[in-house]
Amino acid sequence: LSFLALSANRLRGRLPSEAPSVSQLASLDVSHNALTGTIPFWLLAAPFQMLDLSFNALGGSIPANASAHYATDNTTSLALQVNQLSGTLPVAWTQALHINVLNGNLFACEMPRFWELANRPIHDPVASTYVCGS
Repeated sequence: LSFLALSANRLRGRLPSEAPSVSQLASLDVSHNALTGTIPFWLLAAPFQMLDLSFNALGGSIPANASAHYATDNTTSLALQVNQLSGTLPVAWTQALHINVLNGNLFACEMPRFWELANRPIHDPVASTYVCGS
């Protein structure tokens, strides 16, 4: 099993806190459900080619040490939009090419020093119009 697509299946509840034993899983899509709770760290640490958790009711923050491979591998994509996520995003995600995390979440923005980039992904579809914490 390399691609698991469970989008729009009326799934409810929390994501498992322990990683399942599906080592070959490359893509996971559980978007458009009613999933709640926080995103387990194993999901953000796993090197998925595509991870789509969008359009759920997931909350909490993204750990600063979440996987940087979304920024370093331009063939990967990450979608977390339209949840209830907050806090700040990992700095490593600022350069990710295929990322959609800002819309519909409540991420804080830190004012960068003049030599630093803002902590928002510059390639996110709403990066130029995103209002911090909205």
